[in-house]
Amino acid sequence: MYITKKIYKQNDLHLYAYDKKATKLDLIIINKKELFIDSLVVSFCDEDYKVEVKSKDKVLNLSLKVEGFRFQEPTLVSFISNNKEIILDYKDKEFIVSNKSINYFGREKYEYVRLMNKYFNIPKNKIISVAEKYDAYWYCTCGTLNLIEQEECMKCSNIREELLSKDIPYDQYKDETNNVINNNYLFIAYQVLILLLNLIIVGVFFNGD
Repeated sequence: MYITKKIYKQNDLHLYAYDKKATKLDLIIINKKELFIDSLVVSFCDEDYKVEVKSKDKVLNLSLKVEGFRFQEPTLVSFISNNKEIILDYKDKEFIVSNKSINYFGREKYEYVRLMNKYFNIPKNKIISVAEKYDAYWYCTCGTLNLIEQEECMKCSNIREELLSKDIPYDQYKDETNNVINNNYLFIAYQVLILLLNLIIVGVFFNGD
C-alpha cells in the first residue's frame, strides 16, 4: 500500500492509502466523522468510477476494477450521504512529515522504550517510532500514521491521548545515560588496571625465581 502524503482537513473523507494490482485498485479511506456513505466517486487515470459503500465505518477498505495499465494516485471526487452529494475540496492541503524512528533519541532510545513499556504495557519490540501529534494527524509508537480524528491507532489500537499524556524528560535521561556509560568506562578501566598489575606481579615473581 502507498500512503498518501497530503491531508485536506476540510474534507470529511481522506484517502489514506492505495494500491493497484493488474486491474484491481485497493483503497483505504478514513471516514472522519463516521458519516453513512452510500457511495463515492473515485477518479483514476482520467476515468471516474462510482463505488457502492453503504457503511459508516471509520476505516473503509474498498476495491474496484479499473482500466488501463498506468499507475498514479487516485482522487476522491465526491460522495453521497443521506441523499446529499458532497463534492470534495482540494484547495488547502497539509503535507505529512515522516515519523521519527526511536533512533532519533540516540542512546536514550532504550529509556524511551522502557518507559513506554512501563506506562502503557506496549511490547518492547512493537515500539519503533516516537509517538507525536501534529495539527491534522498523529503517529503511534508502532509507526502507523493516524488522522487526528482517530482516537485509537488503526493498526495496534494504542490510545492517542494515553501515548501523549506522559512528559518524558529526555534531557534528564540523557544525563543519566551518560553517567552510566562513564561509570561503565571507569569500571572497565579499573578492571584493566587490576589485570595489568596482576600480570606485572606474576612477571616479577617468575623472574625472581
